[in-house]
Amino acid sequence: YHQPGRRALDLGCGVGANIGLLLNNSFEVYANDCSKTAIEKTLRNYPDEDSLHTITSSFEDLSFNDKFFDLILSIASIEQLPSFEMILSLVQKTRTWLKPDGRVFFRMLTEPTDKRLFRAPVLLVTEDGIAKLMDGFDYKTVRVKGVTLGELEVSHFLVIGRLK
Repeated sequence: YHQPGRRALDLGCGVGANIGLLLNNSFEVYANDCSKTAIEKTLRNYPDEDSLHTITSSFEDLSFNDKFFDLILSIASIEQLPSFEMILSLVQKTRTWLKPDGRVFFRMLTEPTDKRLFRAPVLLVTEDGIAKLMDGFDYKTVRVKGVTLGELEVSHFLVIGRLK
């Protein structure tokens, strides 16, 4: 699956924790975050990387050509949007940006998760919510319960999908 010339979008990339893996697997990476500081740190972590394109923008303002990406991922990012409807709108956009043989990979927080991990409010996604978000995709979900980060506990869904 990982062949040269493939494009990946990292939604809410933060300081770029996933970018190295994508670059090492021959992806041209489009890294998005709404934080200018996070994007600056990403660029410091990957200086002189021609295959890395950074985008400082809210999710709502993102726009790409149809059928542009081979992979779109979000690791504990999209659930920081203020409403489920906004998350749904973004996931619907990803359907148009994804190539017919492309994939999405989302890690979304669910109960029980200690919300003290986040500065901003975060929505905890349910199994029914995943089903609504992934309408139009063939997908698989794995629920990971009770990962401990220090004194805090995190549970999440891992979701991988492709267009139907």
